[in-house]
Amino acid sequence: MSGQRYTPEIKDEAVKLITEHGYSVPDVLERLRVSQRRIYKL
Repeated sequence: MSGQRYTPEIKDEAVKLITEHGYSVPDVLERLRVSQRRIYKL
């Protein structure tokens, strides 16, 4: 499998930003610099 791997901390942060802080997925993508294709694979 190729591509960038994300740490458990980045994954946890993405979930927390969406579920606890109410950020939208596009906001999280921008904030964490994750591509749209990758966010759902975290």
